[in-house]
Amino acid sequence: MDRFLTLTIFTNVVEKGSFARAAAALDLSPATVTEHVQALEARLNTKLLHRTTRRLSLTPEGATYVEHCRHILARLEEADETLAAHRTSPRGTLRVMTPPMLATLVLIPRMPKFLERYPDLRVEFTLSGQAPDFVAQNLDLSLQVTMQPDPGVVFRPLGLCAVRTVATPTYLKRRGVPRTPDDLAKHDIIGVRAAPGVLLSSLRFQHNGRMFTREANSRLVADSGEAQRAAALAHGGIMQGVQYAVADLLESGKLVRVLPEWDWSGPPLGAVHLPNRFLGRKVEVFLDFAREQLAGKISPYRTDWDNR
Repeated sequence: MDRFLTLTIFTNVVEKGSFARAAAALDLSPATVTEHVQALEARLNTKLLHRTTRRLSLTPEGATYVEHCRHILARLEEADETLAAHRTSPRGTLRVMTPPMLATLVLIPRMPKFLERYPDLRVEFTLSGQAPDFVAQNLDLSLQVTMQPDPGVVFRPLGLCAVRTVATPTYLKRRGVPRTPDDLAKHDIIGVRAAPGVLLSSLRFQHNGRMFTREANSRLVADSGEAQRAAALAHGGIMQGVQYAVADLLESGKLVRVLPEWDWSGPPLGAVHLPNRFLGRKVEVFLDFAREQLAGKISPYRTDWDNR
């Protein structure tokens, strides 16, 4: 295990007074936090914490050890700050995975300006909506839209991706404008295949704070956002897409919103990486860039986001 991460976790557990609160502060799962503390006690062959269902307290050995941890972490923080002060530009290659539409519509068109700002940096994109395999794919970072991050990774929320229901004015003039989600049963729905054999046949809605779905019998199914957009623009029916994937078409009027009062506030978009504190400045400057480009295209993240 990463010993630095283990010390950070143990110190946070002590300072927060709870495994669950430490997990939330570090964007880790409670199981990961428990695993690190247990491994630390096993390595030291010493009990560091007294744990009951109501209370968490340090053993005498734990009280001594946490002070050493705090000293080590403070010195490393000072070292980080000293090194950062001498950095002028990130270097090397950044390998990042992003959903295809996020890359092609939001990030890649603005990459020339980003690379001009950081001339010693090289960026390699992998376009995929699937969960990343950081080791096999040699990735530094993944931007991922997910309702349930994989265990064992850090998920740093960037915001919520509102889901829009859209169609062309021509299609709606021909087939009529649905007034409620139930009316969609009379319409052509453009489906999406998230992975081989995985057809997302449910449309998602939200009303009066309640999340619900409606099943759709899609006669036209695509496995990419670009194909969905093309089908919708050809007046092929109604589709759902996250805000950043349809924003340009809504602004131009080529697509219009359907059932806007039933929009779902959407799943989180987050930066995903392995639990390693030393991400490097190339990752941080890219995340700053991504936040800039996503401004106005995603909603602020809420810890109580709907359907969590």
